[in-house]
Amino acid sequence: MSNLKIGARLSLGFGLVLLCAGVLLGLGLWRMSQLQAGAEIIVNSKVVGLTSAMGMREAGAGLALALRKVATPTDAAEGERENQHVTQLLNTYASAEESVRKLSDTSASKAALHAVAEQKGNVLPVITKVREMVVAGNYFDGSSLMKTDFGPAHEKWMSALAALADFEQADVKSAAIASQENYRATQMNLIAVGVLTLALGTCIAFFITRSILVPLQRAGRIADTIASGDLTAQITDSSMDEAGRLVESLRVMQTNLIQTVNQIKRGTETIGVASREIALGNADLSTRTESQATSLAETASSMAALTETVRQNAENARQANQLVISASDFAVK
Repeated sequence: MSNLKIGARLSLGFGLVLLCAGVLLGLGLWRMSQLQAGAEIIVNSKVVGLTSAMGMREAGAGLALALRKVATPTDAAEGERENQHVTQLLNTYASAEESVRKLSDTSASKAALHAVAEQKGNVLPVITKVREMVVAGNYFDGSSLMKTDFGPAHEKWMSALAALADFEQADVKSAAIASQENYRATQMNLIAVGVLTLALGTCIAFFITRSILVPLQRAGRIADTIASGDLTAQITDSSMDEAGRLVESLRVMQTNLIQTVNQIKRGTETIGVASREIALGNADLSTRTESQATSLAETASSMAALTETVRQNAENARQANQLVISASDFAVK
């Protein structure tokens, strides 16, 4: 990690966090699609199957009442009307039965539907026979047939329809429970992935921040140490990132400063030696100057004596000249 550049380190950290977020999003969408599929199965299959089974049961129950009115009508109009109602109920039952058959996808549902079909096979011939007797005007035999053959067969048929309806209701309940379990599993999965994403993001943020700040803080302390004039600190860093290069630059700067200070120190020592030599030369020059000054003073004193002698000689010459002039005058005279 310490050999990675800071940009690559940040990209890696954000990439991992985004990857976890993508996994969380994908998992959420996948589980939502499963929930949607389960809801569609419940609505479009299980509920429709239950509704169709209940429709078969209601049509079967309505057939008994309508057929009794067909066998014992109050008038011909009622008989004709109820006979049409029987036909309508049989068509309704057939449509509902076909719907249940299409939606039956398990052996249990097919067995329940088969039991209903067997009992229906015992009832429909009786219904047909009763209607034929009524059409022939034989209401008494039709009523007798309703009591002797239709009643027991219809009761077994209704029991089979009740079992089918109960099965479809239980199937709907099972699908609802499965959907709830799927929802709870989805919730737990999303929570687990979310917590993992948060934990991973926190760890990544902590380690990346630490891997960046610690070297920078160390570089800051090194810079403060150098700024305070202490060039003896040991600077070592094995990282290859920007902070490592900064520490290496500080180490090179410290080395260069040490060399510069040593050069300045050697130059100062050289200047000190030259200064001492100059001071010694100045002292010797001063001694010589003082000696020359003494000699000059003596020379000046000798020159003063010589000047006095020359003045006296000049005076003597003047006096001699005066005597010569006087002698000359005397000689002339």
